[in-house]
Amino acid sequence: MRESARYVTRFLVIFAVVAVLSLVLVGPAGPSLNPYVSALTNVLAGSDAIASNCEMKTCSTSVPVTCVDAIRAHRCTLHGNGTCTTTICP
Repeated sequence: MRESARYVTRFLVIFAVVAVLSLVLVGPAGPSLNPYVSALTNVLAGSDAIASNCEMKTCSTSVPVTCVDAIRAHRCTLHGNGTCTTTICP
């Protein structure tokens, strides 16, 4: 009986160490872009962007370069030489 309890304890300790290491090395899962994301994640991200006066725009990959809607809080700046810069809003 004691031997089985010892194996169970070892297993639980190893499991806990692996779980803690995975959180430390990889970090918690952030919001992802898939159809199963909560509708409230966009509302919360939008309120942060509104509070920081962020326009929620990013540079397009098409030619000519323009500013397009962004999912994350970014600010798009078009330059006179046909280039574009995207910066993360604070």
